[in-house]
Amino acid sequence: MSEKIKTKAGIRKTKTNLLSPRNLLFLFAAFTFTVSTYLAFTQAPFPTPFKAKVFLSKDWWQYPIEQNAFTRLPVITSSISDVFVLPDGKNIWIVGDNGLILHSSDGGKNWQQQSIGAATATQSIDQKQTSDNSSWSFFKQAHAADKIDKTKTQAKTLAKNNEQKRPTRSTIKKRQLDKLKKDSKKPTASSNSNLSPTPPAPPTPALEESNSKLKSSNTPDPSTNLNAVHFSDALNGWVVGDRGTILHTVDGGNSWATQTSGSSRSLNSVQFLDKGLRGWAVGNGTILHTADGGKSWAAQTSGASSWLTSVQFLDKGLRGWTVGNGGTILHTADGGKSWAAQTSGASSWLTSVQFLDKGLRGWAVGDEGTILHTVDGGKSWAAQTSESSSNLESVQFLDKGLRGWAVGREGTILHTVDGGKSWAAQTSGSSSRLRSVQFLDKGLRGWVV
Repeated sequence: MSEKIKTKAGIRKTKTNLLSPRNLLFLFAAFTFTVSTYLAFTQAPFPTPFKAKVFLSKDWWQYPIEQNAFTRLPVITSSISDVFVLPDGKNIWIVGDNGLILHSSDGGKNWQQQSIGAATATQSIDQKQTSDNSSWSFFKQAHAADKIDKTKTQAKTLAKNNEQKRPTRSTIKKRQLDKLKKDSKKPTASSNSNLSPTPPAPPTPALEESNSKLKSSNTPDPSTNLNAVHFSDALNGWVVGDRGTILHTVDGGNSWATQTSGSSRSLNSVQFLDKGLRGWAVGNGTILHTADGGKSWAAQTSGASSWLTSVQFLDKGLRGWTVGNGGTILHTADGGKSWAAQTSGASSWLTSVQFLDKGLRGWAVGDEGTILHTVDGGKSWAAQTSESSSNLESVQFLDKGLRGWAVGREGTILHTVDGGKSWAAQTSGSSSRLRSVQFLDKGLRGWVV
């Protein structure tokens, strides 16, 4: 605002008032715009991009509003298959396709990519996590050397490839029908005496596995799809994967060496007891056992040709269970020397099994929301109502057998606090296929991949 002042010479001059309300308002607006612009460009992103911010909450004011916040996180181009967490809650390993092995020694705050083979300089993957136990914090992690591709097309392609990793029930049935049709069309010697001599039979699975054993070497294939991981302590661990792959480390994963499995079939689950001496690995119609930490592996006769997906033995190493397609549940009471089928009452693909220490209470989960429960060591199984139709991939219960979780496709996480009498869905914030879950004893800290 300005004032006109009359001087002695009669000349009018204008005096400007810098502190007028109009000028103050302009200065305040300019200051606010400058500060807001600075804060907008320097504002830290929301640490948990998959957690929704409550309108007008502290987080809503403190952090920027983001659309598709997950796109700012690093991603990996390989599908993740399994996670293993030591009881200390600090050492974690994750494995997946194309030789993916990740390790964290601080509970998941920072990750190192481990290389298959001799020890090499590891690549660091910094990743922030939150300790908010009331919600799930999901993050995608990256190979440091891989280019980040944030397009939805690639994500859908990876998901599609991951879904096709194991054959479906319809695929298995089709293969069986095709084989029957093919066999029925083969002419026999009795039907035509002019037929040429029968050609040599193709190699049997046993012969193929024998040849595979002869061709095996101590140099692991860095492109192998890895399906499961287990550590007996912070140094000694095993990873199993496609084509009979078994990897072993004695230094926490800094270096990995191949163990001769004697099989060319895919292995989907592994477990070790007795401080890393006795172990089992299961896969496509295969159960392998070692009593010397994996120096030598031998096949156990199960009498089943099912695609086995999960195995668990109790501490003494005598009682064990494995599950697979077609509702298959096999049980042993002598460490695997003999296996017997248990009646599950289900026809769906079973993907995961867990028993508590006494070996009486156990759970198995599978496709189409299947959850089975037993209280007598598997002599009888009963279905529990999951209220979900999603294919479930993994299950874990805590020692008391009340609190448990089951995870699966479409980002499904189910939780129970009464041993499975009732299950409730938890919001994962993800639509990805979740293949493995592990919680620590108190049931507060957990990981899902």
